Amino acid sequence: MENITDKLLETIFNRANQYALTKWNNGEPDRLELQNNGIILAVWESYRCGETEIDYETITSENLTEDLDEVAKERQIKLAEQRRIQEEENKKREVLRKQREYDERKRKYLELKKEFENA
Repeated sequence: MENITDKLLETIFNRANQYALTKWNNGEPDRLELQNNGIILAVWESYRCGETEIDYETITSENLTEDLDEVAKERQIKLAEQRRIQEEENKKREVLRKQREYDERKRKYLELKKEFENA
């Protein structure tokens, strides 16, 4: 069996922390947990209105050896795609909102027109 040292454990912890920061950009995890299957669990806890919300992501041994620059590029690509999708959704909502406003103004116009034609 390979010698497991405090330095090796510290290196693994630091690398897992760096990976979590780079991959998910949720800030530093509140804790890193080693699971019995060898996977590291990065856990973020937040408290809102008396309730605890827990987010977690898994980190494998393969993840620890990934190039962090590549991981960051992948995250940027993913975020850009999410922004693009959100902007498209916002544009669709804006078109629907304007159509509803137009329809409401037209309804009021026709209502007033009918009222004043009969006057």
